[in-house]
Amino acid sequence: MGKLKTSKTNLTFAGNALSEEKFKNMIREVEKGPFVNMQEMAKTIDKWKSKYAK
Repeated sequence: MGKLKTSKTNLTFAGNALSEEKFKNMIREVEKGPFVNMQEMAKTIDKWKSKYAK
């Protein structure tokens, strides 16, 4: 996996306005992204656990 492109805008704090149009645009952008099936994700999680779990 490569690096993910992230936004510098943090919308998680209370008081940050998020318009409906901006929300819809964010959803549309995410829908274009790469998707993996459950088996591939399970393998990725298992690799991560074996690397970082103590």
